[in-house]
Amino acid sequence: MGRWKPLLLAALMLFSLLPAMAVHAGEGREATHAVDIQNFAYDPQDITVFIGDSVTWTNLDSNSHTVTSTSGPESFDSDIIPAARMFTFTFTTPGAYEYECSLHSQMTGTVTVEHPPGVRIRESQTTFTWQRDPVYDGHPSNVSLIGEWDWDTHTDLTFDANTDVWSASLSLQPGMYCYKFVIGQNDYRFDENNPYRGFCGAFENSIVRIDDTGNPALTLASSSYDDGFTGRILFWAGDRGSPPDTFTSTLTHDFIESTVNGIWNPDDWSMTFFLDSLSPGKYTLRATATDEDGGISEELLVPFWIGEQSDFIWEDALIYMLMTDRFVNGDSSNDPASTNASQGADWQGGDFAGVTQMIQSGYFDDLGVNALWLTPFNSAANGTELAGDGQHRVSAYHGYWPVEPRAVDSRLGTDAELEALVSAAHSHGIRVMMDYVVNHVHEDHPYSSDHPDWFTQGCLCGSEDCDWTEHRLDCRFRSYMPDLDWKNRDASEQMIADGLWWLERFDLDGARIDAVKHVDDLAVYNFATRVEERFETGGVDYYLKGETAMGWTGHDLAANQGEYDMINRYMEGHGLDGQADFVLYHAVVDNVFTSGAMDYQHLDYWTARSQDQYVDGATMVPFVGSHDSSRFMSRADPGTADEGNKWVEDGLPGQPGTDDPYTASLQAFAWLLSTPGAPMVYMGDEYGEFGGADPDNRHMLRDSSGWNEREAALHENISLLGSIRAQQEPLRRGTYTSLHNSSDTLAYAMQTADDAAVVILNRGPATQVGFDLSGVSGDWSSPDNDLVANRSMSVDANGAATVSMEANGVTIFSSVSDDQTEPPSPDDPYLVDILVIYPQPAADQLEWPTSQGMMFGETTMDGFLDAHFEVVSGIYADSGIPAVFNISGHEQIDFSHIDDDWKDKLSSVMMNSGLGLSWHEPYLEEIEALRSDAEADIVIYWRQSGDGGPGSNGAAVIPATEGEAYIQLNFAGMNPRIVSHEIGHLFGGRHEIGMQGATYISLDGGDAQLREYRTIMTSRDSLGLGNTMYVRQFSDKDVTVHGNVPCSTSSGSMQTCTFIDETPLGNSTSDNLPIMIQMAPIIAGFRPTGSGPEPVWGCTDSAAENHDPAATHDDGSCTYPPPVPGCTDPEAENFNSEATEDDGSCTFPPDPPDPPDPDPGNDTGNQTDNQSSNQTVKPDPVGQDNGTTGDEPADDAGDAQGSGGIDASVIRWALVAAAIVAVLAFALMTLSRRG
Repeated sequence: MGRWKPLLLAALMLFSLLPAMAVHAGEGREATHAVDIQNFAYDPQDITVFIGDSVTWTNLDSNSHTVTSTSGPESFDSDIIPAARMFTFTFTTPGAYEYECSLHSQMTGTVTVEHPPGVRIRESQTTFTWQRDPVYDGHPSNVSLIGEWDWDTHTDLTFDANTDVWSASLSLQPGMYCYKFVIGQNDYRFDENNPYRGFCGAFENSIVRIDDTGNPALTLASSSYDDGFTGRILFWAGDRGSPPDTFTSTLTHDFIESTVNGIWNPDDWSMTFFLDSLSPGKYTLRATATDEDGGISEELLVPFWIGEQSDFIWEDALIYMLMTDRFVNGDSSNDPASTNASQGADWQGGDFAGVTQMIQSGYFDDLGVNALWLTPFNSAANGTELAGDGQHRVSAYHGYWPVEPRAVDSRLGTDAELEALVSAAHSHGIRVMMDYVVNHVHEDHPYSSDHPDWFTQGCLCGSEDCDWTEHRLDCRFRSYMPDLDWKNRDASEQMIADGLWWLERFDLDGARIDAVKHVDDLAVYNFATRVEERFETGGVDYYLKGETAMGWTGHDLAANQGEYDMINRYMEGHGLDGQADFVLYHAVVDNVFTSGAMDYQHLDYWTARSQDQYVDGATMVPFVGSHDSSRFMSRADPGTADEGNKWVEDGLPGQPGTDDPYTASLQAFAWLLSTPGAPMVYMGDEYGEFGGADPDNRHMLRDSSGWNEREAALHENISLLGSIRAQQEPLRRGTYTSLHNSSDTLAYAMQTADDAAVVILNRGPATQVGFDLSGVSGDWSSPDNDLVANRSMSVDANGAATVSMEANGVTIFSSVSDDQTEPPSPDDPYLVDILVIYPQPAADQLEWPTSQGMMFGETTMDGFLDAHFEVVSGIYADSGIPAVFNISGHEQIDFSHIDDDWKDKLSSVMMNSGLGLSWHEPYLEEIEALRSDAEADIVIYWRQSGDGGPGSNGAAVIPATEGEAYIQLNFAGMNPRIVSHEIGHLFGGRHEIGMQGATYISLDGGDAQLREYRTIMTSRDSLGLGNTMYVRQFSDKDVTVHGNVPCSTSSGSMQTCTFIDETPLGNSTSDNLPIMIQMAPIIAGFRPTGSGPEPVWGCTDSAAENHDPAATHDDGSCTYPPPVPGCTDPEAENFNSEATEDDGSCTFPPDPPDPPDPDPGNDTGNQTDNQSSNQTVKPDPVGQDNGTTGDEPADDAGDAQGSGGIDASVIRWALVAAAIVAVLAFALMTLSRRG
């Protein structure tokens, strides 16, 4: 069973039916405070209370007095208080209140009102700070602030000599305000600590956004995610101090939103969430709160990923750019009618459904793709417009002519189909980026007609006196594409709000920002700031990639500085995360890979410049093709001169007829997929699609049935390179280091701190390439063969390396160990050593006649354990998990010197060892000493039935760490399937609630019946058919079974199941095999020292013809003599002792007649007596299912012994009721975790 969070939390979530959870501000403190008036004095004279508290004054003198405030935020006056009378006042505003007796002025007192301890109150004022640059600013004598709230008034800032900071605080109404600092008399400065900018009139200013500080707010204090989410959210009271009233929180996954509750801490106004056992994928936690005055917080959004993707950074991305209409037509019902556009420029039917089908088919997985960039999918213009040549008609199939701000184009699909696409992508660990058009709209867009002041009235880009760069901010791309004016605050804020809406509504992961250089800088910086504030609260990075189309202006770096600067200007500080690397594209794709005009020294130099010319931290996007340029394949094809043409009447390039462009493409992609950044593949380039300029570069994607041999080979090689990149961290996160360059060869290393990959490209004839590895990370003393073509590399003692390269060869060597670079194979398994510890009573149970030992015909512990784990190894081998299990030791233990109740406590210690509790330490020291002596990776505590511990067959943590590689089993749990299940948890496997349902299964050649089937980690029946079969394999969504498969019944007896139909062994939520394969080498490396004996593989069955007495592990090679048919039942009249296969011919003598009933008048009593006196009622062996026979319990969730005449369903319902009671009881008593 898996690790779990506190049961109390589970109970809270189970019974939480209200969408809003009532919370309160604190308990246990006195809300009413007493002051005595006696001897002409207030006692106590000074008192401190909290907001909302009351103070009661009681007059104990014989004279009358008053309680009259003299200063403070609020006033109060008791009037005359006669003797023995009282006065009470409730304080709602913080501050110091002085008061006196108006009849006796010498009587004074003070009430100080504070916020409750641990409470956070929002500041009502906004503080502005400025700090000088010691190099440029000297020591100004005066710094002031002016702003849109009052342009005529300067507010002086106060200087703090201790911090060298100038500051001022202002009370501002909610809204947006321009402002600047004024240094001295007329040096106006932006606020460098605030990236948000805007225009007031003709001048750009910093912008401060003020919300209503009277309302409460929520912030995320901490968060972490592994197999679940743990997070703490803080409540901030509004500036009036109103305490919290309700807290609402939901969790969204795959567009399904459900209510979740956390644990409220009334002392510090925080809500803590433990959302455990979440399946891999993307989730969003949403939270809002109200206060007692009715104030409502803004919604807090916390997106996060569970599983392997929680460690993703965008350097890990391989981005696939697709134009949805030109990709795959998955639903012909939404195909648009023809617009009569020119050839190649009309809609062609690609849609969301087609993209989803390709995701689900594994197409992107095979390429190593983990991010999709889709061209705009907002509603685009109808009809056609003139192309740039003024002659050809073009439709809006590409999406870059938006006509609606927040609507999906129905020609691509529905909202639900876009949701399905994103959900499918996320289930495959693929992020989805939208393409956001920020420079313009189509003239049919409502913003154009409703807000004409939102647009510039500039010239037509590229026309006379209207250069694309000089007029980049005010020229129109086309006359029908109004150009947005981002200086207009209303326009800019609306465009930002629309972008945020798309990201949130469809759970997207980032955006490509179109035509960045044609909008003001503030468009990028303001949008990026708002994305960070809204979506990156929990640390998940939403990637914003820009398109700033620049060029390469020659070999001189200085001549290209302007190109780099223009791209950099949008990435500094809080700007874009990265941009398309246009300088690199034009430098090397144009000049090296397609034309061959420049050599590999040129390639090396400009690749290195992309590492030192862009701002630190930028994740650039290198590429070799895009939707805006002629196809790489046609540009590299020496057999065509039409690569620049776009219309059919001009002549368009055809499919290349030689190897040359495919060779060039492989060289280019080997470089692309092994250099820094997040490389981008344009759809179709992976197999070598050909074509001229736009729109001829946007052919419909061809499936593999339409590829020729060269295209299929290119796709195979690029897929291999993509998968190598996915497996090799240095290729994704390493730094570029040149090792060798020449005219036709290049060698470089991609290095992390510990490892490296070495890439060698050769575009010339066969040659030897030499380079120095002495300064390269990793161990290169005996490098493995390369990852591409199995070449070898020789390295001498000084690090001098030599590789023989064939003509046009590509190779990649890695210093990363094999277990990280290649999927391990069951044919070369990792050895996992196991120590079994047990108390004496458990060992005694082996001698029971019905013991588990009889399953293997073994009564000694050595024989039983060896035979047992041989079966477990076979189960893992059948699933393709490269692990074989060896008993490195077993030990009878007695920890009574630690505690008399040690047997009741040991299971809890082993399942909660990570808690670090002091009373655990003596037990763990003993266990680890035994583990060290046995050199074991895993320790199994085989406890006596009835000892303390989880009331199930077994438990384990998920997944194992070296310090927590423990399993506990009760006696009945020492069963191959259950042990495989618990070890599966250590390997990262999780429970699956049922499988796909039922299918027709035949047992040992019998008639097929409709049966439910379950894999090893399935935790309970989903259909309750009662004839469940256990497939002895682990779930894998990519595997189906058909025909004979090893399995067992619910009682544990081994069978051969024949699956009549092709049947899946997993789905998107039941897919344990991949993580278990990855965990195998990790767990096998836990042992403190050494290793157990190496397994000897062979046929271990003594009945087989080829039995190998030296074999310790069965390799499935056993062969047997042909069966001898006959009657095999020794009770039959025609029993044949030589028969090995029953042919159904057995005959039996007739049964004797039933004895007469001695007391016909008492049926019920005599039936019971007869059963007791004449029948032998055998109790089921421990661990068997109700009323069944065999050796294996039906479910981990609990064991029950058979019970004679009691109906099994009654027992099941009783167990369910007992389990519910137990859960509720534990919920109130424990905060531990169990497996």
